[in-house]
Amino acid sequence: MKEKGLHDGHRERVRKRFMENGLDGFFDHQVLELMLFYCIPRKDTNDMAHILLNKFGSFSAVLDAPFESLLDCGISSNAAVFIKLIPSLCSRYYQDSYHQKNDDSKSMEEFILPHFIGQNEEQLFLVLLDAKGKRVFSYVVSRGTKSEASVNIQKIVQLGVQHDASCAIVAHNHPNGVNLPSKNDIDMTLRLQRALRNVGIVLFDHYIITGMECHSIFHMKKYKHLFS
Repeated sequence: MKEKGLHDGHRERVRKRFMENGLDGFFDHQVLELMLFYCIPRKDTNDMAHILLNKFGSFSAVLDAPFESLLDCGISSNAAVFIKLIPSLCSRYYQDSYHQKNDDSKSMEEFILPHFIGQNEEQLFLVLLDAKGKRVFSYVVSRGTKSEASVNIQKIVQLGVQHDASCAIVAHNHPNGVNLPSKNDIDMTLRLQRALRNVGIVLFDHYIITGMECHSIFHMKKYKHLFS
């Protein structure tokens, strides 16, 4: 009972510190320790926080780690699910926050980026706009491996026609952090641009997402001439 009381007192102090000052002044292991309070009851979570950081190298890498790799560190499946939930919650929060505000108050990049938070595999995100530039549809149209997302151009064209779109924007992420398009990226973009043009839809841009940054292929000097 004494040991339990010591842990409870420590947890209450950490919670109070967070409620008074947020995460200012917290080290990464202390943030993880606080998170783990809510899925590992009545145990010292400080050691586990250090184990996770030592294994994966950084706070963000812990949150991005595969579920099975988290289990290998000795935490329960409940704790691993909780850790994997955090990036998805962040993504949902930012998406909802965007939708609660006027569309004109934020850029297209700010709308797109939250959909890629915590994504370790490539995915292709499609945004369709009407003639007035208003969003009429947005969706992840394909998912792939850590290095490639399969793209169904016919599906994108059908969605464009279905939603009476005048303009399309696509974005896909590079989990490896490389912000330059591959040859396949360029070839796919050219084929998609031609296919959309045949039904009267303009492909306005194709973004590569690395971390929390958008890189426009259409505005890269090396490739700009291909899409004019």
